[in-house]
Amino acid sequence: MICLNCNFGYDKIIIKNFSYNFYSGECYHISGDNGIGKTTLLRGLCGLLQPMKGNITSVELSSVYFLPANGFDFFDFNSVKQSIELLNIIHNDRNLNDQYFKKFIYDLQDKKISELSDGQKQFLRLIPIFYDSKKIVILDEPFNSIALEHVETILKLMTEIQDKIIIFSGHLKINSDLGIKEIKIGEVGK
Repeated sequence: MICLNCNFGYDKIIIKNFSYNFYSGECYHISGDNGIGKTTLLRGLCGLLQPMKGNITSVELSSVYFLPANGFDFFDFNSVKQSIELLNIIHNDRNLNDQYFKKFIYDLQDKKISELSDGQKQFLRLIPIFYDSKKIVILDEPFNSIALEHVETILKLMTEIQDKIIIFSGHLKINSDLGIKEIKIGEVGK
């Protein structure tokens, strides 16, 4: 995906002359101060906001998995197990109960969604990025409320996905050993 000299905004330009090449198999961390335009940029990159100027290539809304900062809601009356079964149906019957995730959801599977902490709910919202067939994953503040001990493991798993472009925003200090490329808004494109 190539973003070339794009301006993004609503009534006025918030992100000016942003250019970047995003490559499959890479993870990108959009960072910057509050209110600098990270969410506006992500909405533009995923096709929810058209550039005021410039071009983005290789983006069709149907090829993007976008998780907004406020996430999406599960049915509070469902159990975790029921929600995972629903995600299995939505995401082509792929087995969402395997590997790393089993460790996190096993003890929670009989709890109602309404009984989970915000961090546990956010973790469930992240599961589809590993299984959805969409090639571009854009996550706005995806680690809000998730315990730091789990964040680095999730980031490591994200870097192992070779067939997707993963772009996420946040205020975390990312371990440089993970190989995640940082794009600082306010320094690049503004």
